[in-house]
Amino acid sequence: MTVFAVVFVSTRRLPGCLFARRAFVPLVDIHLHRRQFSRQPYPVQFINMDDIYNRFTSSGSLSETTAMELALPVQIAAKDNDSEAVEAALHKLWKQVLTAAEQTPPEQQAYLVELVAELKNLDGGSFDVWNEPQSWQQLPLLGPAMRDRWSAIDKIKPAWPNINAFAARLTAADVYDLSLHCIWTLRETLEEPNDEALVFSTGPGPVKAVIAWIEYALEKLTSWSQEGKAFDGKLAKPGRSLAHNEWRGFCEDRRYEWARRLDLLAAKRKDLTPLLSTTLEKVRRQ
Repeated sequence: MTVFAVVFVSTRRLPGCLFARRAFVPLVDIHLHRRQFSRQPYPVQFINMDDIYNRFTSSGSLSETTAMELALPVQIAAKDNDSEAVEAALHKLWKQVLTAAEQTPPEQQAYLVELVAELKNLDGGSFDVWNEPQSWQQLPLLGPAMRDRWSAIDKIKPAWPNINAFAARLTAADVYDLSLHCIWTLRETLEEPNDEALVFSTGPGPVKAVIAWIEYALEKLTSWSQEGKAFDGKLAKPGRSLAHNEWRGFCEDRRYEWARRLDLLAAKRKDLTPLLSTTLEKVRRQ
């Protein structure tokens, strides 16, 4: 599925052209990543996530220009001091990125991670989001957008391990910390059911989502557990079958229980053994 983003930066109807692929618009003056669009008519942009992927595969990296094109609607809204338009533009931007992540296998997501990293490096000044000053360095609204997708995705479809892999890759690359999402995924799959239910009912989709975190962020997961990284309140509370524990984040006991339950799945569910064998070897080496 191809994802399109259409950036409308003018409401003027152009003579003889109701729908135009390229049309000139009023002057803009936007500073992005040390590059200035100043006093120049800027054309309507049709940004295609497939084109972004093709740029990456053809050159092996993404330039700052790609991130600038994707960020342009946000910057125009910020220039107009329109906080509602800024938030709407950010929602659309993250929808494009996360939809692409859901549709992209983990091993092909490097371009998306680099794209978000380039967005984070943009120098677009400050703009208000939820009545607070924000900048691209904070990747505003990415967290809420990710949480919305987390609760909406069907866990048996490929989108679930794909979005987990993307979150793990962003976290491992220190682009954006989504470590709480790691706990949510491992808790739902490995902690909510007891041992019997785990063996009987766990499907490959949730297992692949767990594997994605181990594959791409095992070093982080290990250090979080050793350091006892915790979260406020009950955000990271244990699942139902382990509710007697006082866990509020990562810890060695929790990591041990995750490994034990993965071992149990591999031993009792021969259909999942091929998925888990390499993953468990990595876990044991930590």
